Amino acid sequence: METTNQKNETLQAVNRRLNEVSRLEQTSASISDDGNQGEIIPTETSGRGGVKSTAKVRKFFENTTLLPKVAAFIHKIQNSEDITSENFNRELTITVGQQIRDQHTHYIRFQMPDGASIYFRMSDHSTHARNSIGKKNADKKISVVILVDNSPNVKFKPSKKVKMIEYVYNHPEKEQLINIAKSVFYLIDTGDYVDLAGAAEINVSPVDNTIIDIP
Repeated sequence: METTNQKNETLQAVNRRLNEVSRLEQTSASISDDGNQGEIIPTETSGRGGVKSTAKVRKFFENTTLLPKVAAFIHKIQNSEDITSENFNRELTITVGQQIRDQHTHYIRFQMPDGASIYFRMSDHSTHARNSIGKKNADKKISVVILVDNSPNVKFKPSKKVKMIEYVYNHPEKEQLINIAKSVFYLIDTGDYVDLAGAAEINVSPVDNTIIDIP
């Protein structure tokens, strides 16, 4: 578990990366139509290996394609009142280009430059690990829950067979939503989710939380 100082340092690092990604995206947009494109440079913690071309990860987005989209989503939250706890999950899913499949739960699948795959669940209710995200084929599974007034009353249920972690936020308002989005950005950039917004509850599967190092 990170200390307050460590989380502040992580938040500063995220802000620097957001500025870097935004600059690179602006540079890419200003390039003439000669076929050149800007490239988001992975951080040191992201790894710099080539992406594995396997059936396991082929259906996952490359993390670098998602970073400028999440950066734009954070900018939108900061500069408007359009994003609320009620529509945060849906709007982020649409922004990064993932298909909307369910009213309550959305997923973002992506892979790191070293080929590691991550399945990221966003919902307004907790999950039964084995029945939901546990069926997905990924190296790491993260669930973020944003509770709202009409959230289904579903209690988290761990499974001995599923390794995952879930962060639950209770009716977060604008500043907390911004930091949740920055946590998502950090996850996509580095492969690790750091709770920058102060989760009301953290659920772990399996129940022995020594198995998973909670950042």
